[in-house]
Amino acid sequence: RPTLGLVAEVKRRSPSAASSEDPARAPASHLETLLRALGGTWSWDGDLQYNRDGLRFDGTLSGAGLTVSETPVGDLEARISYRGESLQIREATLNAAGGGEVRMSGSIGFGAPGTMEIAATATGCAISPLLAILREPLPIDGRLDARIHVGGRPDAPAGHITLSLPSPR
Repeated sequence: RPTLGLVAEVKRRSPSAASSEDPARAPASHLETLLRALGGTWSWDGDLQYNRDGLRFDGTLSGAGLTVSETPVGDLEARISYRGESLQIREATLNAAGGGEVRMSGSIGFGAPGTMEIAATATGCAISPLLAILREPLPIDGRLDARIHVGGRPDAPAGHITLSLPSPR
């Protein structure tokens, strides 16, 4: 089975700009849209196919310098499979900006009506980037551990988070 190693700088752009560049090009896949939203530099290592049926990828996806709402979130390495409108996250690790780590796995079905099941565990993550993403200007600093479950639909996620603050040493 052939493999491909590819490094690409992903630029943010509006969906209308993307479609106006080449009217014959198929709309961006849900995976491409997600990667553009996170910005950074992405490496693909695995089996990549792109044809009239869309993007298919099975392998390791690595992202460096990722952001959410212009807040740095860190670097990601994930073993995934993406076909059609389905993303399977076999395992993923985010080395969080400010320290700490988030490990996750799960799946997202982007086709109507859409499904999402993601489980994650955060260890020793800085609180300040999370507050910046949530746009909560609270005078809190430190690190946290968390167990996270997100379900529902991609357009209406629901979930729960169990937070704990590590004991000071």
